[in-house]
Amino acid sequence: MDTDRKTALIIAGGVLAAFTGIAVLTSSNTSHEEAPQAVVSAIVTRAIAPPEVHTVQPVSLPVVSVPEEFSAGTAREAKAFQVEPGVNYLARGVEAYQTRNWERAIAYLQAETDERPDRPYSHYLLGLSLWKADRLDEAGSAMRLATRMDGATLKSFVNLSRIENDRGAYDAALQAAQAGLALSPDDALALFLEGRSLRNLGDAEAAVTSLQRSVESAPENGFAWNLLGLVQLERDQDAEAADALRRAGELQPDVAYIQNNLGMAMERQGDRASAVAAYRRAMELQPEHHKATRNLARLEALVPAVPEPEEAVAQSKPESVGGESR
Repeated sequence: MDTDRKTALIIAGGVLAAFTGIAVLTSSNTSHEEAPQAVVSAIVTRAIAPPEVHTVQPVSLPVVSVPEEFSAGTAREAKAFQVEPGVNYLARGVEAYQTRNWERAIAYLQAETDERPDRPYSHYLLGLSLWKADRLDEAGSAMRLATRMDGATLKSFVNLSRIENDRGAYDAALQAAQAGLALSPDDALALFLEGRSLRNLGDAEAAVTSLQRSVESAPENGFAWNLLGLVQLERDQDAEAADALRRAGELQPDVAYIQNNLGMAMERQGDRASAVAAYRRAMELQPEHHKATRNLARLEALVPAVPEPEEAVAQSKPESVGGESR
């Protein structure tokens, strides 16, 4: 009996264990099925969900402002101009210089020299821009710095001599020109500026020597011929001055002060008609040229009017009455 009961209990336990195993297996399978279903649902949900809208941003390009031809506007506007950070200051400065926008060129080149103070070329360009803007003291400082940083560049000394002459610092101008000549003894422009400085210092004889060497080296430079002729006029070398100024007038026919100087030389030579013509030409080129105006007013009344070609031909024909000459 006890044996039968044990057997029955074992059988009952086995059946119960079987049902329990089936329940566990069913539970386990259900959980594994739900997980993939969840993943698939998520994938499907993402696949069919409307895509996110991304606004396409335009590519950011650097804005290149085209400088105005002149820096014009008011001094206040020029002073208020600010350079853009991070641009190529040297390139922008060169752009502005080439379009004669001096104040803007100065702003960019000052930013360039602040950022890279060891570049002599930037100081050189800054000096030129300041000179063109008539800021002569600042121009002299910048150009002197360029010559100290690079003592082998002729054009820096040549332009420093120009600036110093314009400042009225004639000794410094002479020193700069002679420093250029130490680099290139026959340079026509350095010789011209040496002559200009010497003339400004009152040494006319030495000035003539330098200017004669300059025109020998560069005979096409009408401005050097003009200065040579002017110094010769001041030294009462009238014949030589007339030759030099005629040459200057041929090379630079559209420069008013050269025409006025030519008129003075012609007047000294006694050629009043040519002098009047030169003074008139000067006034045509520059009506407000006061010296030419005074010279013409003084001399014109002393010179008989020259008839126009057609008028002269008419006057040369004999008058006739009834077809006969009188």
